[in-house]
Amino acid sequence: MKIAIVYVSYYRKHTKKIIEAMNKVLKADLYEVNDTLIWEKQKKYDLIGLGSGIYFAKHHKQIIELASLFPDLSGKMFFIFCTRCNIRLGKYHDKLRNILIEKGGCIVDEFSCRAYDATGPFRYFGGMNKYKPNEKDLWKAEEFARKLLRKCTDKVHFSDENLISRKIDGKIIRGDYNPPSILGIQGDKVWVNLDVCNGCGKCVKVCPVNVYKLSKFKGHPVSELKAIPVNELDCIQCLLCVENCPFSAIHINGNIFDAFRMAWKHGKRE
Repeated sequence: MKIAIVYVSYYRKHTKKIIEAMNKVLKADLYEVNDTLIWEKQKKYDLIGLGSGIYFAKHHKQIIELASLFPDLSGKMFFIFCTRCNIRLGKYHDKLRNILIEKGGCIVDEFSCRAYDATGPFRYFGGMNKYKPNEKDLWKAEEFARKLLRKCTDKVHFSDENLISRKIDGKIIRGDYNPPSILGIQGDKVWVNLDVCNGCGKCVKVCPVNVYKLSKFKGHPVSELKAIPVNELDCIQCLLCVENCPFSAIHINGNIFDAFRMAWKHGKRE
């Protein structure tokens, strides 16, 4: 599958960081939006990603203009991404999404994360979303890319009921896509990507507080052993599991408050 990512990344280059994380998985050709031949080059790609930071509640105007230049996009697959200041995604993708769908494109999936913003009034308060995108955001971008590839290569992708966004009778319908073979991410404070985990058990062996248990998913298309964070609230954030996982399937999602809670909990046991 040939993949291209077209982007605008100015200001502090946060969008470029997200793209680089995705591209560890996608191995896409990268184009800045000012490449004047992009609209011609798009013909040779099976999947195209379009994204930028958010400016006045929508993607950068150059991304919007580029999407408007594309000819008929019937059957062409796209994904949309952005970096933003607001805590919630809101309707920032709507303008770009609608243009692509109106031209016949299929939006396979969308990704968004917060990024540092010290423009306008925010600069008087030291900026919003300091230190973002952070390591967790970049990990999420990689996971998004893996999920994206699974969607695009699944043989049932082009059946109508599985399209994320499509146009029916003149109306844009937002559906969902959830193939039964995808297990997704398990856990809240400790994340395990079950689609990547191969059940090797290294996390079980190195964890000092028995957070993980190897289990099978009976009756599910994926029935091999997987590491499940059954005792994730006991996690002491030592990161031994993360460092020893050969497939980078684990991410510790806890914050500093969780760290203090763990210290208090384990301190009381002694």
